Amino acid sequence: MGPDGFDGLPRIGFSYFFLGLVGNGDAIWAPRYADHHTLIYPSEATILAALAAVDGVRYLEVGPLGQAKGSCAIYQAGAPDWPAPGPNYVRVGTSGTKGIPDYSLGAGLPLYAHVDADPQLIGFVLFLTGGSW
Repeated sequence: MGPDGFDGLPRIGFSYFFLGLVGNGDAIWAPRYADHHTLIYPSEATILAALAAVDGVRYLEVGPLGQAKGSCAIYQAGAPDWPAPGPNYVRVGTSGTKGIPDYSLGAGLPLYAHVDADPQLIGFVLFLTGGSW
């Protein structure tokens, strides 16, 4: 290692991402690891086992963060009638049968967007999941 502690190798760091909710509305977060090339998430089996341990429901990020405009992600709840993932989210539709399992947890599930979400992103998510308003 050089005198400043940097040896030129990329370091893996971590951050957290939203996984889901438990019945009382508390959020569940999981770590994800990153280097300069990729993000490494826990496996879906690990995520589902962790959620089952606390009677939680999975929320899937369907629409990505709009970094250019600073908008928040669009989420799909993993069970019907589960609430929005936060106080600034509103229901924007229900998923259809498209995009399962890559972009959707299943048909008939609620989709939630931040109150100032880009309408084009909402439309894209509805198209991606075969959903409706």
